[in-house]
Order: sequence, then C-alpha cells, then structure tokens
Amino acid sequence: MNTVKTISMTANVRGQQLSLQSLPLLSEDTEGVTLQVQFSSRWEAFPEKYATFWRDGDQPVALPLVEGTAEVPPSVFKDETPFYLHITGRNGKKRFFTHQICGRFVTRE
Repeated sequence: MNTVKTISMTANVRGQQLSLQSLPLLSEDTEGVTLQVQFSSRWEAFPEKYATFWRDGDQPVALPLVEGTAEVPPSVFKDETPFYLHITGRNGKKRFFTHQICGRFVTRE
C-alpha cells in the first residue's frame, strides 16, 4: 500500500538574511513538499508574507505563507534544475524583502 509522502524544507529569516536550514533528498514517491519558515521579530510588522520561487527564464511563483508555511508546487520540486527563492513581507504599501538564495531539489536513486 502506497502512502502519500510529503517532506519539509525549512528556512530561517533574520532581518533580510534568508538561510535554508534543510532541503531533504526527494524519493520517487515524494508527492509534496512543504516550506516552513521561522521569522525574526523584525518581520512581525509584516502580516502578509510570501515565498517566491523561480528559475532562470521562468515566471516567478509567489506562495502565501500561512503561519510560516506554504506548499511548494510540483513544478518547482519535481525538477532538479536549480531554483531561486526569496521572501517578501507586506504591510499595506510597505514591502520588506530578503536576499535571494539558490537551491536544488535532488531525487535519490
């Protein structure tokens, strides 16, 4: 009996510094990836938070972070091409951004 396998990737945001804490290896039966982000107190002023993924030449995908969590679309995690990620905070017209980081999902053999 196959069960749906979801894994988590985790990140920390301190001010404008974004760091990836874990990016587990995928397996062939991975059906979902959840991004979990821990924020420093500076981000409390920004109730709306988004994780934006993109690859060179592709349209960015902005995902709302609900309590620091978002489901990563399969178009992002089922491709081993390196991706970019940054986090945006919004409070009305105010915006706050992290720098971008680059990562890559890898499926173990």
